[in-house]
Amino acid sequence: MYRPPVTRMYQSTAQATDAVAALKLNGYPDDQITVVMPAESSSNDRVMAAIMAGHVLRADAAIYAAGIARGRSLVIVRAVFGMGAKACVILDGFDPVDSGVAGDSEPFAGWDEAAPLSSALSLPLLSRNPTPFSSFWNLPVLSRNARTINTLFPALSSGAAPFSAMLGLPLISGNAAPFSSMLGLPLLGKRR
Repeated sequence: MYRPPVTRMYQSTAQATDAVAALKLNGYPDDQITVVMPAESSSNDRVMAAIMAGHVLRADAAIYAAGIARGRSLVIVRAVFGMGAKACVILDGFDPVDSGVAGDSEPFAGWDEAAPLSSALSLPLLSRNPTPFSSFWNLPVLSRNARTINTLFPALSSGAAPFSAMLGLPLISGNAAPFSSMLGLPLLGKRR
C-alpha cells in the first residue's frame, strides 16, 4: 500500500531550512528527509526527479515542481510508522504555503490511532458488508449462504449456560467430574 510522505511547501528557503533543522532535532534522520529548493540551473525534469526521489507520486511532483519554479522550497518527510503526525506538527510550525496538491495539509486523513491496523490497510472499522475481507481483497466468498455459528448450533446461543444445556448437564453438581461420569469414563489419578 502506498503511503504518501509528509510534504510542506514554504515561501522561502530559510523557512524550509529551519523546518529541516527542527525535524533533525526531533530525531528524524537525514535519510527520511528530502529538501528541494529553487535553483536557476535546474531543468524541470531534474526538479521532478529530485521530488520523486522523496517517494512522491509523479502527478504530485509536477505540481510541486511548478511551485519550486516560482521560487518556493519543498520539504518531504518519509516518516516511519507512528511518526507522521509529529512530522506534520513540526512542519506546520514554520508557516507552509498552499502547494496546490489536494490533501497536502493532512496526508494521513484516514488514520485512526485507535485502529492502526485498519488504518494501515485502509479497511473500514464498521461495515454493513457481511464479507469485508473478501470484498476488500476481491476474493470470492466460500459460501453463498452465509451462516453464523448460532444458526449451525442453536443450543450454543440459548440459555445462561448453553454448552451445559446442550449436553443435558446441570449447572451445579455435587459430582466433581460430571462429564466423565455421564460417559462412564474412569478419572485420571483415581485408583480403584
